[in-house]
Amino acid sequence: MPVTRKSLLRRGVVAATALPLLIGALASCGYGSEAEKDEPKAAGAAAEDGKKLSAPEVRIGYFPNLTHATALVGLQEGLIEKELNGTRIK
Repeated sequence: MPVTRKSLLRRGVVAATALPLLIGALASCGYGSEAEKDEPKAAGAAAEDGKKLSAPEVRIGYFPNLTHATALVGLQEGLIEKELNGTRIK
């Protein structure tokens, strides 16, 4: 079967589209963390010693559908408030 200009163009477009996706997938496949265990947490993160955040409350926005199930379950089970060490959630 002869290779036409149209089929070469199509192959080039497919390759150009797939290459960034492949690179992104490979880049996200890291092993472990390079952070030292003694490094402080990021600013704004709840401390392990049970202190509340500096803000008295946090507003969390979500849609009541499947794509935001993480927020729905986290709020219903109290997991988010627990991770924020008792900071009120609105």
